[in-house]
Amino acid sequence: HYQDRVKFCIALHVSKAEAYNVNKHETPEMKKYGHGPGRSIKGEALNEKGKPKRDQWVVRIQGEEGSVANAWDRLEGISRRRHKFVCERFGATSDEAAVIDISLGTLLQGRGQFKDAEAMLRRAVDTRENLFGEDSLTTLMSVSDLGLLFQATGQNEEAEPLLRRVLETRERTLGKDHPDTLRAVNELAGL
Repeated sequence: HYQDRVKFCIALHVSKAEAYNVNKHETPEMKKYGHGPGRSIKGEALNEKGKPKRDQWVVRIQGEEGSVANAWDRLEGISRRRHKFVCERFGATSDEAAVIDISLGTLLQGRGQFKDAEAMLRRAVDTRENLFGEDSLTTLMSVSDLGLLFQATGQNEEAEPLLRRVLETRERTLGKDHPDTLRAVNELAGL
């Protein structure tokens, strides 16, 4: 799932003192989840057997007071404040709130907080189904996100009906050769 990781990557040019290789040193998050160097937050090996080994670096971000800051915590905090603001301004069942639910759900999934991510993504699906209908392409994107969360966590029996729904609806509405339909084929084939 390299393409899924890319959307969370930002190229930074920093000194070696500001970054460290997570294959050799555990981050506070890795320690929190009980996974030592060379393992992801989910406990999976960072390098796949039989594939070339690659270094994976984490940048240490310092706050104004000079202490190390956890970028994920800050991003989550900002996202939650933004969600509160949007819900107050547009309503908890607005598409604006659903967009932030998806963003926050994806962030939480990346942190290994799967139950919280599932709740956010389910809320986005419910909101979009109510606003746009079950067959809306906007709704289907949210259904796909939820299905991919289940797939990533090995809950294939939960993922399959969602990903199949996305594929069947896209085939019917967009045609079999549309890029979104072909993406849905690949997502379902990943189970």
